[in-house]
Amino acid sequence: MIHWPLRAREREYDAVLGALTGPPGAAIVTGPAGCGRTHLLRQIADDLGARGHSVARVFGSQAAASIPFAPFAAYLPAGGDADPTRLLLLLAERLTRPVGGRPPVVVVDDVHLLDEGSAALVHHLAAADGPWLLGSARSDTVVAATVNRLWRDRHARRVPVEPFTAEQLATVLGAALGAPVDAYTVSRLHRLTGGSALLCRELVEAGLASGQLNERAGVWQWTGAWRATASIAEIFSERLAGCTAEERDVLAMIALGEPLAFDVLARATRLEVVEALADRGHLVTPPGSRLVTLSTPLYAEVLRTTTSAATMRRVSRQLAECLDADGDPLLRVKLLDDAGDRPADADLLAAAVAALERGRWDDAEDLARRAAPDPERSRVLARVLTRKGRHEDAAAELLTPTGTPDEVDVAAVVATYCRGMRSDLALSYLDGLPAQPSLAVHRAYALSSAARYEEAIGVCADDPLLRTVQPHQMWAVHMLAAANYQTGRLDTAYALLAEHDTDEVPTEARVAMRFGRCGTLAAMGRLDEADEVAADLLALGSEVLRPDMMCIATSTRAALAAERGRWETAAEEQRAAIAVGRLHAPGTSLHGMLCRLALAEAAAGRTSAAFNALAEAEAYRSERPAYWVLVDEEERSHGFVLACAGRTTEAVARLGALAERTIEQGAYQLAVEVALLVARIGQPTRAARWLDRVPIRHAYTGVHADFARTLAAPEPDAFRALADAYADRGAYGLAAEAADHAAQGFARAGRNRAATAAAVWRTRVQDEHEVTPLPWWPSAIRVELTAREREIAALAAAGLSNQEISDRLTVSARTVENHLYRVYAKLGVRGRAELAEALGATPSRRPVRP
Repeated sequence: MIHWPLRAREREYDAVLGALTGPPGAAIVTGPAGCGRTHLLRQIADDLGARGHSVARVFGSQAAASIPFAPFAAYLPAGGDADPTRLLLLLAERLTRPVGGRPPVVVVDDVHLLDEGSAALVHHLAAADGPWLLGSARSDTVVAATVNRLWRDRHARRVPVEPFTAEQLATVLGAALGAPVDAYTVSRLHRLTGGSALLCRELVEAGLASGQLNERAGVWQWTGAWRATASIAEIFSERLAGCTAEERDVLAMIALGEPLAFDVLARATRLEVVEALADRGHLVTPPGSRLVTLSTPLYAEVLRTTTSAATMRRVSRQLAECLDADGDPLLRVKLLDDAGDRPADADLLAAAVAALERGRWDDAEDLARRAAPDPERSRVLARVLTRKGRHEDAAAELLTPTGTPDEVDVAAVVATYCRGMRSDLALSYLDGLPAQPSLAVHRAYALSSAARYEEAIGVCADDPLLRTVQPHQMWAVHMLAAANYQTGRLDTAYALLAEHDTDEVPTEARVAMRFGRCGTLAAMGRLDEADEVAADLLALGSEVLRPDMMCIATSTRAALAAERGRWETAAEEQRAAIAVGRLHAPGTSLHGMLCRLALAEAAAGRTSAAFNALAEAEAYRSERPAYWVLVDEEERSHGFVLACAGRTTEAVARLGALAERTIEQGAYQLAVEVALLVARIGQPTRAARWLDRVPIRHAYTGVHADFARTLAAPEPDAFRALADAYADRGAYGLAAEAADHAAQGFARAGRNRAATAAAVWRTRVQDEHEVTPLPWWPSAIRVELTAREREIAALAAAGLSNQEISDRLTVSARTVENHLYRVYAKLGVRGRAELAEALGATPSRRPVRP
């Protein structure tokens, strides 16, 4: 058993205490079964008891609902008067005696289960002066009229408690387990339980007992299938007790195929039965939707395990016959299998594609192999095998069919070869086909994969945004965008990705489009927009429970935090992404996550952890020798980590080789980023020479190049302008670093006031945006103002008088004067006239488009 501290209920806790300590002196916590009402009551009662209040606790129950005053039996005298009125008055007198001058507290859990006499007593206590009444009632059941009048007559405040949101659940689990829980586990747990505190607790404790919920690298995650425990089955069996045989059939049907459309249910059963189940809380229909689900997915698990096999076969066949022709192919095949019928080959292949889209790759392969061999089976199976990294097997499948390959076959063969890092074979294959314009997009794909970026772009010069491509060619879109990105054509790269990021695109390609959009927006200095795209991707992954999407989105958010200089946040989120990614990361993306974790750990001062992450990344790559593209990211990360560790010579050696290689390949965007890093760690002249060989094709890339060149020929005013340019784009880490160089330059030039202003600005950026300073910052000037000093100085610089500042901050004018005196001394200024210049401009939070 673990301790479950009260979390994510602060608002409800405060509302209850407010109702008790002020009018009306009573509160009733309401909510659906299992939402945590009892836990909240228990915590408040314990806290009030610890403060010296006497606390009387009683509980309503179904078994005692017909016995007068049964919940209050402990407070009745033995063999006393049986008259209900006198008993009520006697209990009221005993329960309202103050202790130590503090109001007594009466806690009544499940007031909806009270007998009439007990309900009348509760109403009497709430209406009386003196005692505090704290109760709970289910919101999804009928409450006695006497209790209902409590909040209607304003004798008690009603405080609703809702099931946990996914964010609240993450907070609760982290507090209970003592460490964060990965996003995929939280999403699955929330989806299964609907946010029910009771069901969450049962599943978590069962997972701990079975070892399926375990901690790795400081993050908790669930591995394996989720199963309803005996205690969970018991919880739901109580709800099933009152159902008829027809109702249980409908529940079993929905358990097999949820969500089900009303139209399907109307063909399979009587809608009156569905409505009756919905009225009793067994079924849920979202507002504006015609889909029906069970109250929680765990309910479905219980129904599937407690319904007889014969009934499940009958219901499966009945439901399969009622599905729409364009319904879920995976569900159709599953129902036919459960009924003992063989699905058609077309159904099997459609189900395999659906499983692939949902990230269920093993299921997709099994389904495809069950179909009879033919060209369509080969195409589907090749897609699945490619997704599983078995590129040679995929190519063998595609090249087996005889005859002239059609457009879909060509796309599949090229994608298979390229994703297996054999672009040479893809180009040879294309060379062997009859020349035709439609092959251009496939050739661009292969050339991009071979790092022949300019050739790839040239092949598609007549249609740079590939507006004529088909859904099966989307990987070519992604790779052509990569070619534009690498050559520094960021606007074209983003336009290409945005053009094809639509609902019609296959899911796996859509994830790649979103990931590419995030990276391109970041390279363009549009970090706020990149954050929005990453959040959309994470929300989509959570909605459809795709762990591959979720780990990619979380890793992307971490990378964006690093772009802002928030290295601690970046490390935390990257660790969470890797916790999911070890099992679910698509392709070779786990390698990139490990490299980015190394950056964040090194920047945060944990170089040992950074080298460990790099070692894991190198081991991962060594098992995949064909993936030469992994080397570049690894080398850049290694150079950064070495620089953070003070091993600058080694860092420059690694980064120098990488810069030369990327310039030769025409990967100019990466070359600029490497050159800037080399300049920042102490070799700006060398970096400037590399930049002379690189075309600058975007304004934000030009800002990076200007920073590197200014480091080679320092000019403090230029550094200060660069700081503003970075801050305008949300790159607060680079902004603070540039301001740090400006402060040093101004000080060396004897411009002390400007040096102080730059230093103050730098410090404010660090404080406001949680920027971690890096080891190579000069940090020559340190001006530390307290939070109150900064606040008063900013108001004074804005033109407010001492009295106006005093009135706004509710402090004395003398206090304002004293603070300003200290500010003037620290900043080296003589009065208000010089204060604004010394403080510098406030860092912008608005994204600026180049």
